[in-house]
Amino acid sequence: MTELRLDRAEIDALEFDLYAEVAAFKASLEAHRLTEGQAAPVSYPIVERIVREGLAVVIVEPPPPALPTTLRMETFWARMTEPEAEAVDEAVNALSARLRRIFNGLQFLDLDLPDYTAIRAMVAGATTPARSDVILAPEF
Repeated sequence: MTELRLDRAEIDALEFDLYAEVAAFKASLEAHRLTEGQAAPVSYPIVERIVREGLAVVIVEPPPPALPTTLRMETFWARMTEPEAEAVDEAVNALSARLRRIFNGLQFLDLDLPDYTAIRAMVAGATTPARSDVILAPEF
């Protein structure tokens, strides 16, 4: 059976119930087979196509909205208390030169950053795992 793929938005925009119309049109065609001299039933073009071509309707749901993955460094520091900021600053200074330079050069902290796991561990070690979840929560 061939599929007719329709976006959820297309289905929702119809001014009729697609499945009810398909069922009603099928029933009308079946009843029409027993008649003579009467005009054939008609329906919405999409309904006629589905019935006449024997199509299976597949509703394509929209993708879920993208989850935020990025945090501004300004927000990162603003979410901390002063003692937390001092502890994180000390932890940053204890990082390897490469990672410290990467971290200090960031304007945005992205979950896709290759060194994100190390940065997350550094923040959790300088604060607590629960606080690091709050501090590092992406905003966009």
